[in-house]
Amino acid sequence: MAATARVRTRFAPSPTGNLHLGNARTALFNWLLARQAADLALPPACGVSGGQEHRGRGVTKGSGAFILRIEDTDRERSTPEAEQTILEDLRWLGIDWDEGPDCGGAYGPYRQSDRGAHYAAALETLQRGERLYPCFCTPEQLEAERQAMLRRGLAPRYGGTCRQLRSSERAAKLAAGAPHALRFLTPPGRLRWEDAIHGPQEVDGPTLGDFIVQRSDGSPTYNLAVVVDDSDMVISHVVRGDDHLPNTPRQLLLYAALGAPVPCFAHVPLLVHADQRPLSKRDASTSLRSYRREGYLASALRNFLALLGWSHPEGEEVFDTAALLARFDLARVRSSPATVPWHKLRWLNATYLRRLDAAAARQALVACDPEAAARLPGGARWETFVHAVRQNCETLRDLLAWWRVFEAAPLPLPESVRAMLREDTARRVLHSLRAGLAQGDEAACAGIPELLRDIGREHGIKGKALYRPVRLVLTGREHGPELAALLPLMGRALALQRLDEALQHEE
Repeated sequence: MAATARVRTRFAPSPTGNLHLGNARTALFNWLLARQAADLALPPACGVSGGQEHRGRGVTKGSGAFILRIEDTDRERSTPEAEQTILEDLRWLGIDWDEGPDCGGAYGPYRQSDRGAHYAAALETLQRGERLYPCFCTPEQLEAERQAMLRRGLAPRYGGTCRQLRSSERAAKLAAGAPHALRFLTPPGRLRWEDAIHGPQEVDGPTLGDFIVQRSDGSPTYNLAVVVDDSDMVISHVVRGDDHLPNTPRQLLLYAALGAPVPCFAHVPLLVHADQRPLSKRDASTSLRSYRREGYLASALRNFLALLGWSHPEGEEVFDTAALLARFDLARVRSSPATVPWHKLRWLNATYLRRLDAAAARQALVACDPEAAARLPGGARWETFVHAVRQNCETLRDLLAWWRVFEAAPLPLPESVRAMLREDTARRVLHSLRAGLAQGDEAACAGIPELLRDIGREHGIKGKALYRPVRLVLTGREHGPELAALLPLMGRALALQRLDEALQHEE
């Protein structure tokens, strides 16, 4: 494998379901590193040391590359549909890639299911170096050994049963066609490496046990496949969740045995709820697709993901893509679990939504809900509507919900509103407003605020008692934009219809 001075990062999802928040954040961090294309000096030793020190690749200024790789070796659960969904969700989030399964590249194939020859070649190299041996232990034997170690208070690891077989016993079993996996012969000594987020790491090699690199069905394990893939694809930085931190020493041993350069490892903190429960990727509410359908903007979600475990030294929180590229620093990613502040996502989305012009808001809403296109007005009316309501919206769904206020359909009246309509003060206001509108022309709605002031003076009603029943009956909401901004959008006919429905309801 040729050395590289370029920053080359990768994202390697399994196509077994939707892209969730944790994976999306990992993709974003890798994408930011690649797209920054700046002077990214590696830590002093982004490699493994033990006897001879192996340092990570030095990186000089130059254009970076972001690689998308599909880890689809789970044949039973991987589907083409899930892969396509992942690609679509990444594009929606604003993440592009330079090499991948859909566009190819110089270091493909980019699906693990197409890379069998690469894994076979690596296994042959390990065999020649006498780093592998066959393991004939059954799953039942391995589980019994695991339980015995747990009862003794020890961390489970392979005890080396088949490592101790005599050559003649091993040969006889192989000749008889006994099913077997291949295990890596873990050398003695301590492993030391530097993680860009967690700092210096150290583990005693024998505590790892002899780990499997090829299953009995001939398929490679994750540890072998990921090392071969990252090595072949000249990956300079491996940025992934810190649930993979325990895999790193095994992978470092494989890099050394294969004579491959070691990338810089950076393990980002896992995402947790406020009660420290880990986010589950099986929870549909954490998938990117669910946020898209709920009306969150890609720009807001991208900003939100960047803040999960990372922060700007000056406390800034709103970053467009250019600002993220300028300010993101892997060294400021925390090592402790990242609590997901859901309220901040809503706040960020509202912030970005208020910055959209009417055309961009419409485009985003149609992408969120294509069926909404038929209901939305065009031209000046749409611009007026967006300008009037977006300060009261957190998501695109809120925008759509406000538009339904102006559709000619009966508004549901909860019991609290019906109770209010039975009050004499509210009915006097509504009857007076209805009479004033009936005498006016189509422009009368724009004059409702002035009409209400006249009604208030005539009946001695003011404040909440004057405006609350009108807002509830016309919009179905307790709070919202100024009535002066909403009523010209509603029109006289719909306003009269709402008033008649409310007044008739309680007669």
